[in-house]
Amino acid sequence: MGRDISIRYYLLTTVTLFALCSTFMFIDFVKILETPDFTANTFYSDYSSVSCPSTSPENNDNVRLIETVFTDLLVTIQDGLSALAQVIAHGLLIYRCLIIWDRRKWVVMPSTVCLFATTVLNLLDIYYDVEIYHFRHVILRSDPSPPQLAEAQRMNNVLAEASFALGLATNALTTVLIVIRVWLSTRELERTLGRRVGIRYRSALLMVIESGALYSLSLLIFLIVNVLSPTYLAIPNNAMQQLMGIAPTLIIVRVGMNKGVEASRDMPRFSNVDELLTPASHTAHFPVYPPGTEMIKNEFTTAKEGDKYQRAEDEIARGGNV
Repeated sequence: MGRDISIRYYLLTTVTLFALCSTFMFIDFVKILETPDFTANTFYSDYSSVSCPSTSPENNDNVRLIETVFTDLLVTIQDGLSALAQVIAHGLLIYRCLIIWDRRKWVVMPSTVCLFATTVLNLLDIYYDVEIYHFRHVILRSDPSPPQLAEAQRMNNVLAEASFALGLATNALTTVLIVIRVWLSTRELERTLGRRVGIRYRSALLMVIESGALYSLSLLIFLIVNVLSPTYLAIPNNAMQQLMGIAPTLIIVRVGMNKGVEASRDMPRFSNVDELLTPASHTAHFPVYPPGTEMIKNEFTTAKEGDKYQRAEDEIARGGNV
């Protein structure tokens, strides 16, 4: 029953992230097609979009302003979609961390607080998106540009940067917690059962997929480009939005294939490793042989065919030798 609930949760998460990321890209596609002048003749400087000099008479200022207002509306919608997708993607990673750490809630408390703070910053960022859209409408009515517009644009960008930086911190922290858990479990297994048992947990690919490090890397690249060359920010931004849906899907696929870290029988909890290896705990699993039946015991432990096993059991019941 519990597994069925988890499967439904993972399925709902996958479908929702796919819908959000696909809608984000569709809106971006519409934005490019419906605002050709704004797209081709605008560059970003000091937290705001600046128009290039127009050389065509049809590209008058009014047309460009209308496209700018429409772009602001679409950006507001995209920021809302991105905020919701971040909650789901980060929430899934935190949930996986909770499962891998045997549901110890104190482990994921810092990540949860960071996720809550990130969500608050995203909501404030959307608020300033709405304010910018409102101020553009004031300009569209041929009124003077409101002095609050520049401040709203500045706050909008500052909040966006802070949100992504905190999102990176959330993902990095959760990633470290997951990797630590896998590493500790691997070391414990190798200490008790031998080095060969921990080979699968030393796979770098497993750690990357389980921890969602791909998404963390995309956030880091986004922040670096935002500082060094904001003109090209759309490239890592769109890539990041898609990885926001891809990285959790990789985790869900591994869990669905029963290849998650916690799904392996070779990964017991720290508290019961020694108990599992105590000879007394295995007594019931080994047959008891009467004196003089050493040959039967040897044949039983090495035989692979069912007829040999049955013959040995019959001889034991009669108290004889094979």
